[in-house]
Amino acid sequence: MSDDPAANAPSRRSPVGTLLLSRVLITWAELTVVGFGGAVAGGAASGPPQLVVYFATVLAAV
Repeated sequence: MSDDPAANAPSRRSPVGTLLLSRVLITWAELTVVGFGGAVAGGAASGPPQLVVYFATVLAAV
């Protein structure tokens, strides 16, 4: 009989690691969409509204 704890461990992947990876990918996609949306909206505006769009984009990214 082996005393090695790794020998008794299940060989499948932990769901915690998989969930973390999916949350990272979803967050990355959301930030990318918000960033491009803010760039388009900020490019369409000029002057003070452009600053407001910038602040709204930063707030949405948080």
